[in-house]
Amino acid sequence: MPLVVAAAAISTLHQSSLGTFFLIAVDKLHSLWYNPLLPLLFWISAIFSGLSIIILEATMTHKWLGQEDESELLETLAKIIPWVIGVYILVKAYALVFLSQGPFFDRPGMLVLFAVEVVIGVFVPFFMFLQRKVRSDNRLRAIAAGLVIFGLVVNRFNVSMYGMIHEGAAYVPSLLETLVTVGIIAAEILFFVLIAKYFPIFEHHPETVDYSLPDKFRKVEKPGSVAVEA
Repeated sequence: MPLVVAAAAISTLHQSSLGTFFLIAVDKLHSLWYNPLLPLLFWISAIFSGLSIIILEATMTHKWLGQEDESELLETLAKIIPWVIGVYILVKAYALVFLSQGPFFDRPGMLVLFAVEVVIGVFVPFFMFLQRKVRSDNRLRAIAAGLVIFGLVVNRFNVSMYGMIHEGAAYVPSLLETLVTVGIIAAEILFFVLIAKYFPIFEHHPETVDYSLPDKFRKVEKPGSVAVEA
């Protein structure tokens, strides 16, 4: 439990501090993204994106790594996500209308990036998660979660790269920078797969009976009680 509390505190400080860092780019970050509530927006988006990552990760590990099906838990998380996204939409709309200085339509390319981020990465999964059919379907739920993650990635790139105005043009990473980023992400995925495969990081449900063990080591269930050792 102390580790869980520490992880929540560190992630909260990290996301809000990251948003605070970009507040120094007063004349460099485009008005579509720059506003005083940037730290709060970073933090809220990290919450529903984190829940979406859990959904996508659990679905993939169940399908490709043979782990337990956590559909019941994931459906519960899918009920929470639209509420958090709704708060994010309200805060973002307030920041754009009342706190951003503009102009908003001076650069069509950035407007397109903003539309992709908000429409595909926020509104589409928001309405998808509102539907019970999507929340209860493994495939549709994973698609909605993937769209949320896509929107978060686009948002972070927009704030840190594409939305930065440099000598009249948006910053575009070089091929080498792109390859390094892709390599780091691929290494993280490989590391997770190896850890999940060779270390017991996933919970073993008590109702699971391993019939390869001797009787005295098997876990069985008594009527009206949880699983106990035989």
